[in-house]
Amino acid sequence: MYQTLECRPDSYREWYQRGNKLRGEGYYHEALTSYERALNYQPNDYWSWYRKGVVLEALGHYHEAVESFTHASAIEPDNYWSWYEQGCIHFTEFRQYEDAIACFNQALKLRPQDYWATYRLGESYRHLEQYQQAVDYCNQALKLRPDDFWAYYRRGEALQHLGQAEKALQSYQQACDLEPEDHWTWYQQACCHRTLNNRNWAIICLEKAIDLHPTKYLQLAVNEAIWSDFRRQPGFQLLITNKSHRYGVVQPIQ
Repeated sequence: MYQTLECRPDSYREWYQRGNKLRGEGYYHEALTSYERALNYQPNDYWSWYRKGVVLEALGHYHEAVESFTHASAIEPDNYWSWYEQGCIHFTEFRQYEDAIACFNQALKLRPQDYWATYRLGESYRHLEQYQQAVDYCNQALKLRPDDFWAYYRRGEALQHLGQAEKALQSYQQACDLEPEDHWTWYQQACCHRTLNNRNWAIICLEKAIDLHPTKYLQLAVNEAIWSDFRRQPGFQLLITNKSHRYGVVQPIQ
């Protein structure tokens, strides 16, 4: 348990510094109290409102955290961090993607070359099923961070939804080049090849995905509609049977 200071803080700076110390040590409730005391001295202090939002977020009090970040943004509209943190809560915790987009756009105005605000804008548009915007922001993110696995992967997903299987396949391959043992990219490549009627490549990629994550992809191979035509073929049935026996997964062909 955190031991209170022998000398009670009696100024804004002392309460704020105490809050930072407590936050750094993981004493979030005590840090929250300290930031609130600091704000009693300086109600319009950006950093106390911002740090208060940080500890509220850490405590899972997301609505209160957004309120605190909003106060901070009103005090210093040109500070990137409070906009970005608000956006992350709207995106991750509330799934309020339009609100997230508004916040990330404000953050990006302040840091136009920021990878994270750019990438999360793309993700927000993807969740809103505005796939072309998602692709555009993934492309921008990749200009900022050319070796980013997730930007390639998410771009592939958006392109798939746009019906651009060839381009999606290229994006998944770029992701796979960065993380060759990633089972998601192998399976999505299999689906793209199936869409393009590259039947041999579809099976090769599906088999690799099954080897990387047997339970998940044997189930998908048996149940997803994209493989329905394949399931009537003896070779596909043999593949499922052999992999099921090899990995001890019971997956009867439907």
